[in-house]
Amino acid sequence: MVVDIASMSTAYVSGSGVPGDIYVVVPVLFLVAEVDRQLAAYDPASGTSPSVANARPVLRAILDAMLVAKGRG
Repeated sequence: MVVDIASMSTAYVSGSGVPGDIYVVVPVLFLVAEVDRQLAAYDPASGTSPSVANARPVLRAILDAMLVAKGRG
């Protein structure tokens, strides 16, 4: 699936603009069922959550998107 991003706006919490030359925008899509599964296994109050097994699919999706953004995927 190819998603065409027509426009995007970013700003720091302070309201100042985010310089586009030092960031890579990495849109990552997750199935709703995957989001629900990941959130069910996540405890934000725990320093060891999520488990490696639960975190790995999310991190791999982000890293694969980074590869595509850098033209290597």
